[in-house]
Formats: sequence, structure tokens, C-alpha cells
Amino acid sequence: MALRLFRLRKKQVYLILTFGLILAVVYEVLKMTSIGSKSLLHIASAIMFMNINIGIYASYLNKIKRSIIYYLVTAIFIPLLLFFSSSFHADLSLFIIELAAVCISWILISPHIDEMIKYRLSLIIYSVIIVINIETDHLWRTEKWILIANDILPIIYYSILLLIFIERFLTMFQSVVDSSLIDGLTGLYNRKAISARIKQCVEKGGCVIVFTDIDNFKQLNDTLGHHAGDAALKTVAEILQEETDEIGFPGRYGGEELIAVIDDKDTISRIEEWAENFRSRVERESNVTLSIGFSISRNGISPEKLLEQADLGMYSAKRSGKNKIVAYKDELDTEGIKD
Repeated sequence: MALRLFRLRKKQVYLILTFGLILAVVYEVLKMTSIGSKSLLHIASAIMFMNINIGIYASYLNKIKRSIIYYLVTAIFIPLLLFFSSSFHADLSLFIIELAAVCISWILISPHIDEMIKYRLSLIIYSVIIVINIETDHLWRTEKWILIANDILPIIYYSILLLIFIERFLTMFQSVVDSSLIDGLTGLYNRKAISARIKQCVEKGGCVIVFTDIDNFKQLNDTLGHHAGDAALKTVAEILQEETDEIGFPGRYGGEELIAVIDDKDTISRIEEWAENFRSRVERESNVTLSIGFSISRNGISPEKLLEQADLGMYSAKRSGKNKIVAYKDELDTEGIKD
């Protein structure tokens, strides 16, 4: 679902941006070849600016109606003003409209942009470009620094916009990836990601699966409410994340069951000590306890079997008193623990 929404928004934004960038190319060609009149250049510049900023707005917000209304109303007035005005008034009107579009962007769009400083800097630069292109005293227009600025500022302007778009799409892409791999409640990896990690670790050899279950979790939900259960689950998840930092891969397998896939050789050699430290931390720092089972990978053991063995260890801990750790042993297969 998240990926489909991302694709829809991406197509929408690409369409708007493509139109804006085509206008930008047209504008630059007209400016370099001197084919277009001053008014025509103003029109191309204004509409280009509107479309690019609609694209920026659309990349951050699902609804773009407000920005489209403001910008398109402005765009409609451009030809009307040209039609009813003299050339002098048209140039002045276009200058005012372009500055108005910049102000609208500053007020309505920039608060919604993560890269607000970069975006506002681009608006300032664009305003300077507008001022430089005003028909003014010929001597002022031929100053060397004005000519240099007139060539360099558009490059800086488009570079900043490009940087904003790249950063935004990278963020959007990362969000989609995270939503497919991360559990929304705990922030740990989800079952799909955990299963892939277990397979990868078993193929490489040398890992241990630690399977944990929060004791009396249903009772906690029934007596104190689901918000209390969620809070306890988040607390345990935070502790697990801290304890597996740089040594393993923490995840939520389902419900109140959490998993750690540990591939650090030193930790594997003292896995019972690590598991006990994790269990005791949860007991001290939360209002719940854990039943923990673990199984160390061995030659010929499939990822599914290794996970099942850790699960059997956890159920053995639950049935023999809870709040304890049980290492998988072969005899657990014949005990019928889960029956």
C-alpha cells in the first residue's frame, strides 16, 4: 500500500516537474537567442516558477489543491494583464506577479518543507533574478557584476532546487523501505525482515536466535488495557534494541514475541550471560518479565528449524515457571511442549 501511494505521488510530482522544467528550458532558450519579447520571457519565467514550486509542494503533501488554486489564478491573470495593459504596464505587472508568487511560496509552501532554509534561500535568489531582469537604467544593466550575477544566479537557483528534490525523494524512498521492513509499534524489524536475516545468518554460519515472549501479556491487556500492553511492548523493544546494538538484529515476530538474531562471535560464546542480562534489565526497568529460549546454529540446521528450536526453548521457559532462560536441547523435540 505504501509503495503504491509512493508511486502515485511520484508520478504526480514528475508530471508537474516535467512541465515546469520544459518551461525552464524554453525560457533559457528564448533568453539566449533573444527570440522572445520581454513579456514572453516574463510569462515563461513566471509559469516555470509556479510549476516547479507546485512540484515541491506536492512532494511533501498529498493534497496540492490549495497551491494549484493560488498559482493558477495568478497564471490566469498574466495574459489578462498583458491584454489590457500597455507594454510598460505589462512589464510592471509581471514583475509584481512574480514577486507575489515568491511571497505566496514563502508563506504557504516553505513551512511544509523539511529543507526550509534551502528552499527560502532559493526564493531569495529567484527574487534577486527578478530584480536584475527589470528594465532599468542601461548603465546599471551593463555593470560587470550585474552581468556575472545574471549568468550565475540561475545556476545556483536550479542547483538548490535539485538538491531539495534529491533529498526529498531519498527520504520518501527510505520511508517506503522502512515501512516494508519495520514494525510500526516497536520500531524493530518485522517478521519478514527477521526471516530474511535468519536465513542469511544461517547460510553464513555462526549465529544464535533468541526467542522471547512477554509473560502474562494477555492478562496485562485485560486488566490495564491495550495501551498498557503497548507501552510494555515498546519498553521491552527499546531494551532489546540497546542490547543488540552492533551485535545483532532485533525484531518483532508477532504479538508479544520478540526475536534477536545475534551473529557476534564473542556474544555467541557467552549467550546465556547476554540473555540473562537482557532478562534482568527487563525485569528491573519495566512492569513485565520475559520467558526466553535460544538456539545456536549448527551444520545441517535449516533457518526454519533453528527458529523452531528457539521457540521450543521459549515455551519450555514458560511452562517451567516463566521469567527464565532455556537453551534448546534435543529432548525438547519430544516433550510436546506446545501441545
